[in-house]
Amino acid sequence: MKTYVWSPLAALFCSFLLIACSATQSQENDLQSGEWRVISMNGTNVDSDAVATLTFSSDGRLAGEAFCNNYMAGYELVDQKLTISKIASTKMACSPELMILESRFHGILSDVTSYQIQSDGNLLIQGSGDKKIIAHPVDR
Repeated sequence: MKTYVWSPLAALFCSFLLIACSATQSQENDLQSGEWRVISMNGTNVDSDAVATLTFSSDGRLAGEAFCNNYMAGYELVDQKLTISKIASTKMACSPELMILESRFHGILSDVTSYQIQSDGNLLIQGSGDKKIIAHPVDR
C-alpha cells in the first residue's frame, strides 16, 4: 500500500490556490451585491443630477439606467475579466447633454477589459485605453 506524504511546499501551494479562488469569488459576489451608481467616466465626475446605474445579477444579466434610457445586456466574468454582450436600450430622447453621456457610457461598456472592486468599495470598470467608469455602491 502506498503512503503519500504532503510536503510543506505542496500544502503552501494549496493554501495560496484556495485563497486566490476565494478572493475571486468574493469580488464576483461584491459585484453582484446590488446596484452601482456611476460617479465618474473617463476621469470626469458625473453631475449628481445625471443618473446611470449598473446592476449585475447572478444569472449573467446586467441592467440599469443610462442617464436617459434604461438598458440591459448579458455579461460574463472570468477571473478579473468582465465581458459585456450587446447592449439593448429603450429609445427615449433626452437633453443633448444626457444623450452624450449615455453614448459615452454605452461605448465604455461595449469595450470593457476588466473590473475591480477598489479598496474604497467603488467599482472600477476599465475599458480599452484610458476609458473607465467608476461607480459607487447604492445603499450599502
